[in-house]
Amino acid sequence: MDTTTKHAIPFLEGSDLAAEADTVSQAQSERLDDIIAIDSQGSFASRPTSTPGSPGKEGRYYFATDTEKLYRDHGTGWTEITLPDLAVTNAKVAAGAAIAESKLALASDAAAGTASRRTLGTGAAQAAPGNDSRFPAGADIVVGDLAAALATEVGAIGSKRGDYVRNSGTGTRTNTAYGNLNDAADEVTGIVIGADDILLVRFIAQSWIGSVSDAARAAIFIGSDQLRVPVDIAASPATQAAVAQGTSVVQLCTYPGGLIASNVGFTPSAFPTTGVALASFMQDSGHKIELGGSVFTENSSASGSTQLGITPGGACEIFGLPAGTYTVAVRYKSTSGQVSVTDRRLWATAARLPQ
Repeated sequence: MDTTTKHAIPFLEGSDLAAEADTVSQAQSERLDDIIAIDSQGSFASRPTSTPGSPGKEGRYYFATDTEKLYRDHGTGWTEITLPDLAVTNAKVAAGAAIAESKLALASDAAAGTASRRTLGTGAAQAAPGNDSRFPAGADIVVGDLAAALATEVGAIGSKRGDYVRNSGTGTRTNTAYGNLNDAADEVTGIVIGADDILLVRFIAQSWIGSVSDAARAAIFIGSDQLRVPVDIAASPATQAAVAQGTSVVQLCTYPGGLIASNVGFTPSAFPTTGVALASFMQDSGHKIELGGSVFTENSSASGSTQLGITPGGACEIFGLPAGTYTVAVRYKSTSGQVSVTDRRLWATAARLPQ
């Protein structure tokens, strides 16, 4: 008896006795049982049983057609055969490896937001070549130069160009020098002003009152400097402040010349939440402001028993500030008695007007 070279299957040779046929046949069957792999397929649920209690056939394979997974029977159970990860990833590509462009699944000149290759050209979705005639020679954009230009035009990148503060309570002050109210400061800090910028200050208070007639003052401060306005009777701009007239509750707001207060007492109510003008309605005569330490009263004639009202308000636009970072505030004093102010809102914005 001899065996085959590849699978060692026994067979009879010419000199073997016929009596050995049974032995050879059994050896052949056992050898084939060892090396034959059964391959079948079907649904996962139809996979033949193979458990320790109901052993299967070790070495057979089964392909589940519904899950597309291959299993091997190890005699008392099935083992899923997993294939190695064949995905091409960045980590698997050797440095310097050349990959044909045709192998990359990328669109060309796709719309914004879609990864794609960009061909050279003048189209909206194309890339411009370095020698494009639209870019004059010597017109390279240097990041440092661009940042400097932006800083000159609109302030340093990331700088604060505007801010807002609201103090909804009632604050008081009795000091004869300008300062903050006792509850909170009506100020914004860190406003960056560029060269030739305009500073826009907007302010409104629901109500303010002085305990002594015409003694309360409110003024805009940029840093430690009180706002000044041009005055035709003065050789140079004079400090400006609003005057709380009488001892009645009045409103206080900005207008182009600084701060101004209404001249007629009223019963204050909360500002509406549907929008309201940053202004205060006033009669056309009698409201007061302080300029350079002197109080001035507007006097206008009345027509019959009715006076035409005016509504000053809006932003006070301030120019001539050196480039820098500023604190903008409304500060108060009372030359006698006490000043009280309720629900104050302050906006400060740096702006560059179009050239």
